[in-house]
Order: sequence, then structure tokens, then C-alpha cells
Amino acid sequence: ATQAAVGYQAAKGHFLMDMIVTEAAPLGEVKACSPKENCLGANRCAQKFTGLMCESCAGEKMIREGIECNQCAGTAGQIVRLFFGILVWVAKLWFLCRLNRKAGISSQKGTGAVAI
Repeated sequence: ATQAAVGYQAAKGHFLMDMIVTEAAPLGEVKACSPKENCLGANRCAQKFTGLMCESCAGEKMIREGIECNQCAGTAGQIVRLFFGILVWVAKLWFLCRLNRKAGISSQKGTGAVAI
């Protein structure tokens, strides 16, 4: 365990387990935050973060994406993302069908086969 405490407060990049006792971190132990930028020292969290070791997103409609907390897209934003996602898949399928059709036509040339 990291012992990065100044007096009875955790230094920047660390969190003092002063209220919550877990098996992983007993009371009074100082743990390194990951990422360190989330913990400002003295158990204060950077903007958008909260909770034990500043690992949770603060505020409503926030979502954790990797090590970032970002605002959730509203319903309209989700619909737009879904629409463009479907549009991309349709375009991919159309392109693959055209490639497959061209490959089928070129392989049939000269064989006397008639496509029905």
C-alpha cells in the first residue's frame, strides 16, 4: 500500500480510506488513485468525479467511458447515433452485395453459363 499522506490527509493522486473499511483497504490506509488526476488530495475529487477513490461519475446523466466521465447523450442524440449506425451497416451490406455480384458475373464470363 502507498503511504502518501500529509498529516492525516492524502496527498494529490491518493485517497485516504478514512470512512469506509474494505478488505482491500483497511481504515487509515492511503491508496493511489487510478488515474491519479482524479484525486486532488485531502480526499477531494476532480470535476466530474466522486466517491471512493474518485472512481464514480458525479452528477446525473453522466457515464463512465474508460477513465473519462462524459455527459450522456439525450434521447435525440441516441436516435441520431442509431440512425447513422444503421445507415453505415446498410452501406456496408450494399457494397458487399455489389462486390459479390460483380465477382459472380466475371467468373461466369466465358463459361457459357447463363445467370438466371
